[in-house]
Amino acid sequence: MKMNKEELKRQIKLNSHSEYDKVEWGPASVYVPVAIDLIDQLDEPDEFDRVLLKHIKAIYDQYGYDYLPGFINDVKDGLAKMDEPEKVVVPAYVAEYFEKFKHDLEIAIYSLNRELVLGEFEDDSEIHEWANHKENKPIETLIRMKNGYTVKEKKYEVKDKHGCFLLTKNSEGEVINAYSKVVYKNKGQLTEQEIKDYDERFWPFAVPVEELEE
Repeated sequence: MKMNKEELKRQIKLNSHSEYDKVEWGPASVYVPVAIDLIDQLDEPDEFDRVLLKHIKAIYDQYGYDYLPGFINDVKDGLAKMDEPEKVVVPAYVAEYFEKFKHDLEIAIYSLNRELVLGEFEDDSEIHEWANHKENKPIETLIRMKNGYTVKEKKYEVKDKHGCFLLTKNSEGEVINAYSKVVYKNKGQLTEQEIKDYDERFWPFAVPVEELEE
């Protein structure tokens, strides 16, 4: 999945530190609409070049050279992002499997599928459990990992024996004490580091969140 034109325009609006429809003065008043105009020309490359040159001249005439490099670089960076494949997010054990077999990935995928079909794997094998669920798109995911991937940190819920959350996050994302059966959305799901940074005495109460439930 590539960054589309609307996503690129949204990113440029954010980078301008002002909403497009509220820009009324200063360099951003020219920069943002110019960038949006350029992006809208992406389906017509010849027209894009013409509009780009027109806007570069307009910015230079109004604000001088100082604002041109940043403007041009932002547009170029945004265009480059449109051609970058999106990195898949995978659990740590999938990343370990990929790194172990990435030089013979086709054989590894064949072997993994064969083991699943024949049931030739340990019951507690995380990689086989993951690959056995079609919603994980195991073959597609492993192939896409060649273009880069991000490891999803394992999450835990800190609860007492009655199932009450002992730790959660507040609206600012800070870990705080709690004593509740229910917390807002996934605020009660924390990483090992977040738990230990708050207080290592809570670590024995940490319960892993199942990957399929995330």
